Amino acid sequence: MECKFLPSFKNPALKCGRRKRETKMDRITKEMTVEEVLERYSDTVKVFMDLSIPCLVCGEPLWGTIEETAQRYNVKLDVLLEELNKVLNNKHK
Repeated sequence: MECKFLPSFKNPALKCGRRKRETKMDRITKEMTVEEVLERYSDTVKVFMDLSIPCLVCGEPLWGTIEETAQRYNVKLDVLLEELNKVLNNKHK
């Protein structure tokens, strides 16, 4: 049966606009905002605190991406991302 919405669509794994469920685990990236990370993954607040980055718990709102925040507080971006994603990976175990 051909999808009437996507007539030239030939991929059998994806029919009529239905996408195959992604199994890829979430990752925190440098492009994400601090607010987004804290909202989606509240357990990460400890990482920010351990690295002396003020966060929402401390009453100082942060605006900007993970990358901008790392630069602002002189934290190595790769260390921050590694620690944030460790929290995420431990949650999925």
